[in-house]
Amino acid sequence: ALRALGEAPQEGGEEQGEPPSRMVQRRQVYQALLPALAAPGIWAAASAPAAAELNSFIAGVRKQKTEDAKVRSIFNPDYYKKDLGNYNTDNLQDFFPTLFLVRRQFEAISDYLDNPPRGANLSDPVIYEILREQNRIAPTGQVRKEALRTKNWCKLNKVNAGKADLEYERLKRSLEDEDTHLLVCSRTSAVELGALRVTKRYVQDVLDSLDNFIGLLPEEEQNAGKTIAELRDLPPLAVLDLEEMKKKKNRFRTKMERAEEEKNAKAAEAELKRESELFAQDGKLSSPISGDKKDASTAAATEAAPPAMGMLAPEEPVADFAL
Repeated sequence: ALRALGEAPQEGGEEQGEPPSRMVQRRQVYQALLPALAAPGIWAAASAPAAAELNSFIAGVRKQKTEDAKVRSIFNPDYYKKDLGNYNTDNLQDFFPTLFLVRRQFEAISDYLDNPPRGANLSDPVIYEILREQNRIAPTGQVRKEALRTKNWCKLNKVNAGKADLEYERLKRSLEDEDTHLLVCSRTSAVELGALRVTKRYVQDVLDSLDNFIGLLPEEEQNAGKTIAELRDLPPLAVLDLEEMKKKKNRFRTKMERAEEEKNAKAAEAELKRESELFAQDGKLSSPISGDKKDASTAAATEAAPPAMGMLAPEEPVADFAL
């Protein structure tokens, strides 16, 4: 193509045989090479080795990342990630019946507050402390997780997906409000009647939010979940055996107080030992002296010591040089 350029007439009025300008020469070279570059075989032959090299590089990087994920290091945060549990939403009846169990649990709490057994004093803050601890064991302790799985099932199956988010958040909020109020009641000296009414209202809010959330699912799924929940055993309320729970809590508190006292005593002993070592290093701690040696050494030290600030030394006879 370059050889042909010298024989072809040039643009811009230049005579034949004269070298073309650089811009004209570059454009003509591209025009001459364009038909050859347009052939698909050239690009395929050029890109195949590059693609193979890129694929091998990507495979090597992925393999190295998989191996690095197994190494325990502060630079590998993935190693410290823990599995939080099963959040599979394939079978609805694996987790949906838990919501019915929780509803039965709060129905029992509502009946206890409305009709307390004989001898139960609802102004006792220990009752509310035990009710709050009941929220942290099964089935109430699992309600947030199972409700989340139910919400995800509604989204995947397009069953009231928009309302599922709203009712799920309302359920969480009602559980948090009830738990917070129980905490406040457990920290008071005596629960008043107004606080008891508020407790009943919060329990009823949890029941209403559970009913609204369960109502989002199809009726056949609700019937199946309710039947499965009825076949499962529900642990009784811990407040029904209040006296035994009080004894356990007192034993636990006594044990904790004793452990705290032992800890404080060890800390004080260690601090005293550390101060003694510091005084010994500074030379301020003298070795003990007993008997007459102590009296003699004390007297010698008193005689050798200079008079303290503000004290006058005993008068000495002064020679009379006056004539």
